[in-house]
Amino acid sequence: MGCIDAIEASFLAFKYTLKIDNDDFPELYSQLYTSRAKLGYDVNLRKLAQCEKTLFEPELFSAVRMCKFKPLSVNVFSTGSIVVCGLKEPEDMYAIINEIDALCKCL
Repeated sequence: MGCIDAIEASFLAFKYTLKIDNDDFPELYSQLYTSRAKLGYDVNLRKLAQCEKTLFEPELFSAVRMCKFKPLSVNVFSTGSIVVCGLKEPEDMYAIINEIDALCKCL
């Protein structure tokens, strides 16, 4: 099976693309963002894990999960990196960074 030449292949492709209903495609849009930021300093994860609404299992994952921001997944690493998954707007990252930065500086 196959096409004899490029023209026959083009007609075969055209035959099936005509069957696609252009009005039947749903509108596509981005729903969630993942962002990363750096605090610029190292973070003591053991002290951060003592704060409320945190999850830290160093044997399983090398970051503190900040459950306070649910439904977002906010992870703070010892290098000062913050990874946030599930943002609806990228600008929402600024408030999270500021709050974590203030919290880390108080430790």
